Amino acid sequence: MNKLTIALPTYNRPAQIIEKLIFFLKEIQYVEAVKIVVSDNASSIKPDKDYFEKLISSERVIYNVNEKNIGLIGNYIRCIETTDTEFVWVVGDDDILTEGIVQSIMLQINKYSDLAIIHLKHIYEFENAQCRKMLEKPDSFIYFTNGTDLVQENFDISRFMKITANVLRTEIAKKAVKNWSLNHAPQSLGLPLYVSVYTAQYGSGVLIDNISFWGPSGKSSWSSQKVEFYLCDTPESTVACLECGIDQKIIDASLSQYFLKMTGYPFKQFFKHIFTFPPRFQFAFKVLLTPMSYPQWYKAFIKKILKFHLPNLKYLEPKVI
Repeated sequence: MNKLTIALPTYNRPAQIIEKLIFFLKEIQYVEAVKIVVSDNASSIKPDKDYFEKLISSERVIYNVNEKNIGLIGNYIRCIETTDTEFVWVVGDDDILTEGIVQSIMLQINKYSDLAIIHLKHIYEFENAQCRKMLEKPDSFIYFTNGTDLVQENFDISRFMKITANVLRTEIAKKAVKNWSLNHAPQSLGLPLYVSVYTAQYGSGVLIDNISFWGPSGKSSWSSQKVEFYLCDTPESTVACLECGIDQKIIDASLSQYFLKMTGYPFKQFFKHIFTFPPRFQFAFKVLLTPMSYPQWYKAFIKKILKFHLPNLKYLEPKVI
């Protein structure tokens, strides 16, 4: 019986998905209880038919094609909701992983019956020759009785938001997706951060303390949504981590650090969007002038940055499901 699903969401990246299939088929050759599921988001660019069909003909590969493009987050949600194994590992099709990573993950899954999350240490830099050299054999593990402790001791917004960085207990990850939809925007790009932190609180955690994958930065699949991502999705999902038991001081410090980074490139990008794309204009004013639209973000922002307290703005209480 399979214990782990390696889910590969993809859209119009034929070369990358072929590379991932070749890598993972080699990885699971001598590792039992693992299957690979490709979730193609109605790609219009198809890989070489003969070679690709040979790869997906393996009995350990399932190839699903969505009827229509349901968006980046929609495809991430589908990967989680359709998983029928104990654990799910959603892997970005452009990430570069070190050899032996699947075996290391399965060793931890088989070792700890109460495991909720495995977090992979990684680098997230522009493509250069040094990045591949920094990848290490995944042979150093740190066990946390409480998964939330793992998150708090290693908390970084961008790193826990990275989908490839987290192997999650499927049952809890599904609840996280459902809980988010009750309180927040369902298609928020910040959802993966919340899902990983939410799942961690329901069991133990393992940190793979080696640089076991590299997430190249550059042109992203969410480039057209950068305004929402920087000003709304990321801050909102970060503050929502309070619902999952993360200490408020950690959230405040993370938002402060995030804000300092955001005042450079993202704000320039923000104003570029306003003046280049008229539909963004209305959205920008909604964000800037109506703080009640995003109460978590504004309370944290005002309290930490402006040193001003608004007692009537409360963090959203999680709904029990």
